[in-house]
This record gives sequence, structure tokens and C-alpha cells, in this order.
Amino acid sequence: MLAASGRLFRAATDSLRGFRYRHRFPPGVYIDVGARAGYSFWRKELGLGRGNVVVHAFEPNPASMADLLPYAERFPKLHLHPQAVSLENGKRRFHITRNPDCATLLEPIAEVAEQNALIPPHSLDVIETIEVETITLESFLQRERIESVELLKVDTEGHDLDVVKSAGDDIRRIKRIQMEVQSGPEYYVGGTRQEQAVAYLAGRGFCLVKKWDHPHGWAHDLTFEREPLR
Repeated sequence: MLAASGRLFRAATDSLRGFRYRHRFPPGVYIDVGARAGYSFWRKELGLGRGNVVVHAFEPNPASMADLLPYAERFPKLHLHPQAVSLENGKRRFHITRNPDCATLLEPIAEVAEQNALIPPHSLDVIETIEVETITLESFLQRERIESVELLKVDTEGHDLDVVKSAGDDIRRIKRIQMEVQSGPEYYVGGTRQEQAVAYLAGRGFCLVKKWDHPHGWAHDLTFEREPLR
């Protein structure tokens, strides 16, 4: 009896949480590029598992992908893709760093990161370089016949703008974009800067609506929304 009551309580709580999350992020398709730590966002923010929320998650790091596989078994509407998103379909070198959250297609500059006391030591040290498959968002959207994306979330350690650019003209299918940009010293070669992201997306009908500063001070998360047609 107690076990049954507990299950009913959890179900009711999940239902209430799901209502709140779906109110913030409506049902639909979500794309997460650089998804290694995405579960909390999918579950708590999007309400994955409650209602018609579909998540496509890209993660080229084999170890990080292995950590995500149990979630895909649990949630049928979570689709995992062991690829990197880039400007061309093909293959590229991918740098696995001591801190897996810092793995990237770009060249990390570990000695620069060491100058920031708020970044854990040796985080950007490359421990292995592998070859990974790459795909453009344009190819993916067309292959999956996805007409509308509620949110494109990008966290690829400096490569974020190229991910966005890979959507090509199909960027018109995307309603919101959340991406990370560098500030301060360059610690990934050619990493995306805020002014680059704002300029590119402004030219495609998006406006910057939110900015969040990372605690270490050298990066920001930017959220863009498509401006309504006039």
C-alpha cells in the first residue's frame, strides 16, 4: 500500500512538473548539439518523457555517448546521434580533453586556460585525438523531415557558430537558439565570439534576448529568438 501510494505521489509530482516545464518550453522537436551533460536539461527544462517532447542529441565523444545510452533506453523520444555537427558532411579530428566537458573539434589552447584560476587545472589538456563523423544541420533536418525546431541548443566548446551556420537556409525552421561564446583570451583556436554570433543571426531574423555569464568569466551563453514577421 505504501509503495503504491509512493508511486501515485511521484506520478502526480511529475505531472505537475511536466506542466510547468511544458509551459516554458512547448511540446515539439529540440536539438542538443554537444549533449554530454544534457539529461538534466532535457528532463527538468523540456519535460522529456511527459507529453510530445522529442529530443535529438548529438555527442561525438564515445565515452560521453556511453553515459547517455541508458537515458535513450528509458525515453523512446530521446534520439542519440554519435556525430559532430559541422559545416560539411564527412569526417574531422576531434580532441578529447582531460575534462570531457571541454572536448572539441577546435584546437584547445591549454596554456591560456591555465591562466584562469577558476578553470580547473589541465581541463583543456588533450589526451586523445580521434576521427569522428560530421553532419550538417541542413542535411539532418532534411533527412529526418523536421519542419520546425523549438530550440537548437549548442555547446561545442568554441565551434558553436559553425554548428548554427550548418543549418543553411533551413535555419528558418528554428525558433530559438541557445549557444556558447568565448570572451576574454582565446582558449580555442577560432572560437565563436559574441559579436560574430549576434551579427550572423541578426542577418537571419534573430534577436538576442538573454545572456548568462559563466562563473569563470571567459564565456557566455546567449539565447536568440526569431523576430516575428511584420
